[in-house]
Amino acid sequence: MKNNQYLIIDTSTKTGSVCIYANGEIQKVHIWGSKNNHTAELLPAIKMLMDLESTRISEFNGIVVSIGPGGFSAIRTGIAVGQGLAMGASLPIVGVNSLETSAYSLRHINKQICSLIPAGRENIAWCTYAMDSSGWRIITEEKITKISEFVKSQSSIENTCFCGEGLTPDIVELLEAHYKIELLRVEDSPVLARLKGAIEIGINLLSSQENLTNNIEPKYLRPPSIT
Repeated sequence: MKNNQYLIIDTSTKTGSVCIYANGEIQKVHIWGSKNNHTAELLPAIKMLMDLESTRISEFNGIVVSIGPGGFSAIRTGIAVGQGLAMGASLPIVGVNSLETSAYSLRHINKQICSLIPAGRENIAWCTYAMDSSGWRIITEEKITKISEFVKSQSSIENTCFCGEGLTPDIVELLEAHYKIELLRVEDSPVLARLKGAIEIGINLLSSQENLTNNIEPKYLRPPSIT
């Protein structure tokens, strides 16, 4: 059995990811694009990684699952699978915010960090964070807005680094055209960055024994169209 072995699940968007993290390193990771079918794809992905690592769910120290914002059914799938595995193996589980995890790995760059997640229908989920003398904190509330509204709402673009899966080339172009400056943004894989943030935040929560519950609620930021 590996020491400090964790299962990380992120199905916030159409790009799903699962990861086995142990001994302070990512051991195995699988990232895939889904056509609204995380329900059929997630458990096989987890089983594949466990087979590759020759491990069982009972050998994990805990589970971290992304709770959104993101796609309604995608978020529910990740939470349901995580809760089921945690309950079956009597493991602790924590939920992490997908906007926060997207931004967290950039916390030391001395800039505000605006994280974006696609929300469909010309909408974007976003939130701005910063690390300062008081620690890691939210600067703006989490929102879902039209892309056009998001572009016009930014007040300190010169001091902001933009990141996340929702930062598309079209949005970059709109921001740069509106504010007449070149955007500060991260070129690394947004899905992998979100996964790394989930690892750091989630394991810290598990280690501190905070928010350990199987009653994890999805974060939609707006009511789902179906319940």
